[in-house]
Amino acid sequence: MNQCLYIFPLQIISALAAFLAAAFWLMASLKEVPDEFSQQKMGELKGDILSVLSKQSKALSVQGKLNARAAACAGLAALAQIVLAFMPACSSWGG
Repeated sequence: MNQCLYIFPLQIISALAAFLAAAFWLMASLKEVPDEFSQQKMGELKGDILSVLSKQSKALSVQGKLNARAAACAGLAALAQIVLAFMPACSSWGG
């Protein structure tokens, strides 16, 4: 079995997983969380406090899911790199 055949696909998997991790973390950081507590005084809140908390909890839930996906992708990229680190060096000249 020629292990050198697996190096390029593992490199591609690692690169794609790292890119996806960065994209998910970017999306999570750009997700807007309602900040009505900081914009309004507590007595001037629009709507009741439960609706404000509901909006914030939904936005934070989306951020959490995006962060979890990013962490999984980063873990996959790291795992692929660990496998690559223990593979034999292969010559591109057929040697």
